Amino acid sequence: MARVSLQQTNFTAGVISPRLVGRTDIDRYANAARKLLNAHPVIHGGAKRRAGTRYIAPTKNSGAKRSRLVPFVFSRDDAYMLEFGDGYVRIWPKGGGAMSAEIASPYTEAMLAGIDYTQGEDTMFLAETSVPIQRLRRFSSSSFDLSAAPFTTTPFEEQGHRLAADVTLSAGTVGTGRTATASAGVFLPSDVGRQLVSGAGLATVTGYTSATQVTVSISIAFTSTALASGAWYLDISPQAILKPSEKDPVASTITLTASLSRAATLTLSAKTGSITVTASTGIFTAGDVGKSICADSGVALISTYTSATQVSATTSSDFVSTSYASGGWGITDSAWRAEDVGKYVRVNGGLCKVLAVDSASSARAVIMTSLEGTVAAPPLAWSLEDSVWSAANGYPRTLTMHEQRLVAGGSTRYPQTIWGSRTAEYLDFTKGTADDEAYSFTIAADEVNPISFLASLRTMVVHTYGGEFSLQGGVEKPITPTNVRIRPESAHGSKGVRPVTVGKESVFVQRAGRKVRAMGYRYDFDGYACPDLTVLAEHITEGGGIVELAWQQEPDLVLWAVRADGALLSCTLDRDQSVIAWAEHITDGAVESIATIPNGEREEVWMIVRRTVNGASVRYLEMLEETWSPTLPGAAFTGFPPAPKVVNYGYTVDCGKAFDNVGGATVFSVPHLIGKEVDIVADGAVQPRQTVSASGNLTIPRTSYRTLIGLPFRSEIGLLTPEVGTGTGTAQGNSMRTSELTLRFLDTIGAQVYDAEGNEQVVPFRRFGPDVLDEAPAPFTGNVRIETLGWDRGRSEMTIVQAQPLPMHLLAVVRKFQVND
Repeated sequence: MARVSLQQTNFTAGVISPRLVGRTDIDRYANAARKLLNAHPVIHGGAKRRAGTRYIAPTKNSGAKRSRLVPFVFSRDDAYMLEFGDGYVRIWPKGGGAMSAEIASPYTEAMLAGIDYTQGEDTMFLAETSVPIQRLRRFSSSSFDLSAAPFTTTPFEEQGHRLAADVTLSAGTVGTGRTATASAGVFLPSDVGRQLVSGAGLATVTGYTSATQVTVSISIAFTSTALASGAWYLDISPQAILKPSEKDPVASTITLTASLSRAATLTLSAKTGSITVTASTGIFTAGDVGKSICADSGVALISTYTSATQVSATTSSDFVSTSYASGGWGITDSAWRAEDVGKYVRVNGGLCKVLAVDSASSARAVIMTSLEGTVAAPPLAWSLEDSVWSAANGYPRTLTMHEQRLVAGGSTRYPQTIWGSRTAEYLDFTKGTADDEAYSFTIAADEVNPISFLASLRTMVVHTYGGEFSLQGGVEKPITPTNVRIRPESAHGSKGVRPVTVGKESVFVQRAGRKVRAMGYRYDFDGYACPDLTVLAEHITEGGGIVELAWQQEPDLVLWAVRADGALLSCTLDRDQSVIAWAEHITDGAVESIATIPNGEREEVWMIVRRTVNGASVRYLEMLEETWSPTLPGAAFTGFPPAPKVVNYGYTVDCGKAFDNVGGATVFSVPHLIGKEVDIVADGAVQPRQTVSASGNLTIPRTSYRTLIGLPFRSEIGLLTPEVGTGTGTAQGNSMRTSELTLRFLDTIGAQVYDAEGNEQVVPFRRFGPDVLDEAPAPFTGNVRIETLGWDRGRSEMTIVQAQPLPMHLLAVVRKFQVND
């Protein structure tokens, strides 16, 4: 067939998987690339050499331990990068200037990957399952504080007691009459009726012998008869009758008296005053003198023991009746433990917090919510509750701000539970039923799906290991303690990689680490969809999967991803323009962490990169740097017409350092690159590569006024074999050649073109004349044409390469293409 001109106007499909090289029938094939290495597409269609990195400083534990980057954004113009390491946090200002501050941290190196965070203004909350939620506050640009968040109330539930003693069972098999013997005196009479739990084993306490021994009935066998301290607990609350001394006001201190019922009916001689108490059977002992009888709202102090069926007593509050059946009354007995201080008591419709345990039968508490009355509450009608966030239960895994609440999710013991604070009161998690009170919900699913992350979108999005859920209130209403709808949205599951919010979508890594999905609301079916962003480039995540994500909005819309093997991936992402374009970026080392912060009109991309320098492993803080001009700026130009724009090469090296010398220099110090071969750009001209000496210095053969020195990297844009219809069908599989190639560049200097056989052609950029001699080459914008030779069967692949530390931006490719049968 005759020669045809084929134009590839954009690379907005990015690099495509080798699995799709045969899919010339899909629309995005024409906009894709076979390879994008150290070059990424832009929204407008072209592909450009990525920015190099500017060296900032080594991490604190540079050679020995990993660190992690976390952004702290006070405002769009005032942001900081946090370097979290083993036991410390270093605060770096935007722009990569001198470190602002360093503070102590409770997080070890092993915990760093599990830290999640959320921020409101100058306060950040951080979560990790082994450490209480921390609060990081900014007081000034150099003054920060990191400490445990001072919650007024954390979420609490009935959890029983974990007692500090080993327990030995007489037998671990199902049956009655088994004995449980403790290594210390930890049992109380009020434990009768409670459940002893260890692993899958379950027993009910049926009798109290002493503080070290109880009788149990085993309903589910134990795997061992030896239960170590911490491996067992007593479930539910003490089985005692609880009598509050007062019902209000809030913040007042009251007495909570515990008593135990005995198997007899009581008859009182009167409801008030000095009374005689008669039992239907002999249940009194001489030791009861000094104890109190409690029933409904009445209390009477036993003063005289007459017989096993009769005592005398004096009332301190009146009884409602003169007759009480067994279970409806009690005599004060042991129910409180010292570790109950700080726990919460729900009784008679109110809430109290235990301040002190005065005796085994009496505790003082402060009223947090008024009680409805002072009647004695029987067992199971009141509860003793403790914080669900603890070292034993684990602390929340994830945090977010949603609908003016601090919302936490997932812990070791409560992996599917979500807790929301009171509205606009981030430190108060007191549950209630009013719309502004705190809430707690547990996701019900057919399998255990631990919560991985929370995200605040149109509704609250919950990423779990097994699937994605949404939480929302009723129609046009927020989530409240009594108004929530939890809906499963998909079953992809989420890996332990913190998602990023891109527009109205939550972009997350599927649990295998290989797929990146974007969870966003769809009006057409009133739910969330999670399309795969890596479907055309599934191979891009090979190398251990993705371990970290970051989102950059300026100057280009780019989703950055760190691969487990240290490679950096980019996805130029604009859903409105249907742009999803992946590319791969390699440096002399391994990227370990990445994060972005705003800096006015642009966003800075920070990285921690592990490199081998002078034979040792080091970790450096570096920043992708888009801006670097090869000429020193002169005085500000104020005339008209406007002055020519300053040439911007960008940082065209990695781990680079720039030097400005008004008087010129030939010797430069780069001790962070000792022993490395480096690229050098002097006043815009590329110098021969050199190896940095042991002293950290290098010398160039000419005086330079503005110099850039750093590690080299190579950019490649690989073109796919085109598809064109012939008289007999497809061009694929036929003999074909590209006889002429026209490359349209923007602000580019130097490039090479390689064909499928590796033959190189240098793209001519330099223009000669009296006005350009003795000057650095100016960036070129326009078309460059080269001719190629040779036929090949079934392929016509070209690769555009920039191997020099110079800019390259490819806008379009035009081929003179010919196919023969």
